[in-house]
Amino acid sequence: MLFKYKNPIYSPAIEAIRDCQITKVDDIYYLTGTSPPFWEGPNPGVKLYSSKDLLNWKFETLLIDRAKLAPSVWYYDRFWAPEIHHAHGRFWLTFNCRNETAEPPFPHSTGLAVADSITGPYEILTHDKPLIERTNDATLFTDNDGKTYIYFVGCCLTGSDYIMGWEIDLEACELLGDAFVCLKKIKQMGHWERAGIEAPFVIKRDGIYYMFYSGWARGYEVGYATASHPEGPWKRYQGNPIFGAQDKDACEKFGGKFTGNPPGCPYVAAGHNAIFTGPDGRDWLVCHYQEKGRPETLGFDPIWIENGIIKTNGPTWTEQIITI
Repeated sequence: MLFKYKNPIYSPAIEAIRDCQITKVDDIYYLTGTSPPFWEGPNPGVKLYSSKDLLNWKFETLLIDRAKLAPSVWYYDRFWAPEIHHAHGRFWLTFNCRNETAEPPFPHSTGLAVADSITGPYEILTHDKPLIERTNDATLFTDNDGKTYIYFVGCCLTGSDYIMGWEIDLEACELLGDAFVCLKKIKQMGHWERAGIEAPFVIKRDGIYYMFYSGWARGYEVGYATASHPEGPWKRYQGNPIFGAQDKDACEKFGGKFTGNPPGCPYVAAGHNAIFTGPDGRDWLVCHYQEKGRPETLGFDPIWIENGIIKTNGPTWTEQIITI
């Protein structure tokens, strides 16, 4: 059987989307991410989409509906980079939000919700106060021993200079021990991380922990680091970035050095990735792909590991044919 696809994936159900994450439950793929408007004004909340084939998507529901929230809650404006992770028999939703109209405005922070079904309803465990303040891009990773870690980006005060982590008791919604620094951005002129690093996502393969992350000094690109323990120390792959697309305008704005895209590449950005089980049972990378002059939308490509090194042929833009 063959699976054919062509990035980016434009679907009538999805106006635009950033920071995509796909979770497969039984034979259905579920997609969430940041909904427009991205930069100006509030967005509607946390949307969930579903698909049986990764190509044709339908809107399922709003996991958090801003229209039903009281204006006084801290999570009221600009829902950003939500993710859903299955652990301990339940579905855990991380989301990042702020309240721009509060007096004083509440800073961008991280919340946590839980449900027995991926489609909800979700109980917001951090209704009264966020799990962690002044953070963004939170993600969860549960290890084989049952311990869970939340990784996130410092924002507002640190300006996405750090990726950090914390062990968390999900059931108690309680952070354990002290936070730890995973990666600090490289500030040198021309470097792809110079503007900032964000979007951590952690997997474990053959005893090695892989942390994906993104930088935007040259457009939007993805690199990774490895460790032998969830708390690190984390070591960057020397061949970073392994994925993404560059944009001359971004280089001029943020100080990255433009080194070019592959011939024919239509993208100016491809990043903020997550990993999911693809139609062939392998690891696939999903993120937002952006063509110049068009909004960000869904895209995905397979990855694989050779001798501990992550490989990919993406981001692709021609028809791909995968045997499943």
